[in-house]
Amino acid sequence: MKHRFPLLLLIFCAVSITQSFAQYNFPDCGTPWNPANAPFNTGDVVSYEGNNYTAKYYTTSTPGSGEWTNNGPCGADAVGPDYAGPQRVIGYLPTWQESWDRANFNPNAATHINISFLEFIQNNNDYTSGTFSSVAFKQKSVDDVDSVLFELGILDEAHQAGVTVSVALGGAIDYSFLWLMNQYYNDDAKLDEIAELIKAFIVARNLDGVDLDMEAWWQDPAVNKMTDEGGRVRGDQWGGTDAGPHPAGLGLTRLAQKLREKMPNKLITAAVFGTSWYGNNYDDEMVQYMDWLGLMT
Repeated sequence: MKHRFPLLLLIFCAVSITQSFAQYNFPDCGTPWNPANAPFNTGDVVSYEGNNYTAKYYTTSTPGSGEWTNNGPCGADAVGPDYAGPQRVIGYLPTWQESWDRANFNPNAATHINISFLEFIQNNNDYTSGTFSSVAFKQKSVDDVDSVLFELGILDEAHQAGVTVSVALGGAIDYSFLWLMNQYYNDDAKLDEIAELIKAFIVARNLDGVDLDMEAWWQDPAVNKMTDEGGRVRGDQWGGTDAGPHPAGLGLTRLAQKLREKMPNKLITAAVFGTSWYGNNYDDEMVQYMDWLGLMT
């Protein structure tokens, strides 16, 4: 039996997240903090700037200091009003689902489709070598993406329906993308070369943009000397050390900047981790070059 739902399944997840966003229920806010009510005793609860705080012990300080525990957002306005504007429904169409039923493809189920994944070439299995990757795409991934776009006619059908089509670059096993960004994050000429490679791929195929999906931060038995890159410390409310973005995260920002300069009218998006273990690796400056970010949680 042919599979009929890989694209729709991913779309459903995106829609579910959008619809459930406004359904969170936050606790009522405590009595607003007022310095005139000081001192506060252990266990006293107050609200301050949209969050509830509990006094750890006798204190006269402002909530947010080390003498208070932040209990999190409170009140009906904690996440703002429901969004009423136009919405995007983004589906990832995986090239590895060889048996999905082409006849049941419905481009109108989405507003944006990302063909996944285009990958960079991997030359050997030693992640610490200076030749682990090159500024080139893995040919099989190129062939797979082209097959979906042209042999199956997805690009033309989607465009006729007014749906945008981007290529998703990277993915969970593209260690070469991570390696290139880590190796060349401070090499302007190499980043420019990578950006030109991506631009040429998009322009040659009349695609609408690129989704930068650098996510292979973990170890893989098939990749020698690759270490887990999670757990980066990015500071805390008590003034803890901020290690800053991972070098590869900086590289991704600088690549996005070059892509924006080279393709001002194309979509440039990214999928990033929304949790701290890997999410702390990214550089928040990246957002100024993006049309949007997709959070993986």
